Amino acid sequence: MPTTPSPVPDIVLRRFTRTDTEFFSRLATDERVTRFVGDGRPWDSDFIAARVDSALGGLPPGHPEAKRWFIASLDDEPAGLVVSSRHDGAVEIGYWLAPEHWGKGLAGRMVARAIPAVWDAYGSIPLSARVDPENGASVRILTRHGFRPDGATPEGLDVYRLEHRSG
Repeated sequence: MPTTPSPVPDIVLRRFTRTDTEFFSRLATDERVTRFVGDGRPWDSDFIAARVDSALGGLPPGHPEAKRWFIASLDDEPAGLVVSSRHDGAVEIGYWLAPEHWGKGLAGRMVARAIPAVWDAYGSIPLSARVDPENGASVRILTRHGFRPDGATPEGLDVYRLEHRSG
């Protein structure tokens, strides 16, 4: 008798808390995850602690350095991280997915959940994302969710932008 595949649990986003630091540290020290982040190297404990402190700083959403991080969970277990920070008239988003969840379509679902969550947090502001041109998977995910090319950074990263849309 054929079996029906069990449905993939849905991604749930919730605000990042200090108790998520261990999970974040696991991502930030995994060279597979950091390959397309910053200089591509895993982060050390001091840098991780500074980033967590900054993310939990509690600046109001209108502040030019406001940050909001979200944990993406599957069945109450952390699977990924969505980061957002206000920059130059837009909110930049980024996402990291734990390698054991790669190839399951979860990153796209994280971005789909992140867009309204970030707009809820910051208001009607354009979103941006910086992507290494070699990271084709992220380019496909962003364009599938309405992001459009919007130039490049001096460091050679492609910039994608999504204007706020109602509904």
